[in-house]
Amino acid sequence: MKRSSAFFTGTGGNSYSFYVVATSNVGNVQNANTQTAAVTTHSLTPINYWRWENFSIPSNTGVAADTVSVDHDGIPNLLKYGLVIPPGKSGSDMLPSSQVINYTDGKFLSMNFVRDSSRNDITLLVQAANNPGGPWTTVASSVNGAVFTGNGFVSETDAGSGLNTVQVRDVVNTTGASRRFMRVLVTH
Repeated sequence: MKRSSAFFTGTGGNSYSFYVVATSNVGNVQNANTQTAAVTTHSLTPINYWRWENFSIPSNTGVAADTVSVDHDGIPNLLKYGLVIPPGKSGSDMLPSSQVINYTDGKFLSMNFVRDSSRNDITLLVQAANNPGGPWTTVASSVNGAVFTGNGFVSETDAGSGLNTVQVRDVVNTTGASRRFMRVLVTH
C-alpha cells in the first residue's frame, strides 16, 4: 500500500461516520466503514488519485479543485496535472517552452512540453491563433492518454520515468503572419 490515512465524511446533520482508507500503488482505494464493517473497493481515476497523493482529497474540491492555484503561481491544478508540474512549488519554469524553428517547409512557431500518457482521463489540445483573443485553431491533440495527432504534431519521445516530451508546431508559417500565439488547453 502506498498511502494509508483516515478521514471523516459527513452523513447529514452533525453525524459523522469514520472511514479508513488505504490506497494501493495502482490507485485502488479500500474503505472500511466502521458503522457497517463492510469493505468496498473504489477505483480512483488518475486525476483523483493525483489529488489524493498531493492534497489528501480525492475530489475536485477545496485546494484540490481544478481551478485552484494552490501555489499562487497562476497555474491551476488541472494544468499542473496535464503538464506534469508538481504542486507545492512554482511551476513557471516547467511550463511549455516555445521557439521559432526552421523546418524543411518554412519557419514555424513550435512548442515543447512534457506529458504523462498514463493520465488517461484528460484531453490536451494545442491551439494557435493570430492574437491572444482568438479565434483559436487546434493544431494537435491527445485524448485519454493517446499519442498526439493533428497537422501541427511533430514528435513525441520517451523522456524516461513514464513521461513523454511532445513537440507541436503551428500550421501557419511565420513569414505569412505578423505574429502568432500558441496555448495548451487541458480538459477532463
